[in-house]
Amino acid sequence: MKIKTSKDFIDKYEDFAILLYGFDEDANYPERDDEYTIVNFAKFNSSTQIKRTIAQCKEILNLNAFPYKWIGNIANRSLCVMKRISPEANINLSDPDEQRYHKWVIWMVRRLEEEAKKQGKL
Repeated sequence: MKIKTSKDFIDKYEDFAILLYGFDEDANYPERDDEYTIVNFAKFNSSTQIKRTIAQCKEILNLNAFPYKWIGNIANRSLCVMKRISPEANINLSDPDEQRYHKWVIWMVRRLEEEAKKQGKL
């Protein structure tokens, strides 16, 4: 499937898109950061959905053309919002967008795996 639109992206990577929408929603609450989103995603989703989400994250990380614009649009991310990310993600705000989003997804999948294991879902 060739990804041309955000709808194509969401159709192919639905579980990952659901996680991204969680980041978008949580950005509306100053007390919530990206760690909060990961913990709640692991808490409120099934083991099956978590496994699919992780698989989709890993697939996205290996795409020849990393879809950072779609990721940013779905998660409603901008430079200022990227500051909500854990320092563990090793994101430098002066990095090019593609590199910043790539690092963010790496952090996301690592933290989701850790949290799902902690909650007994992996």
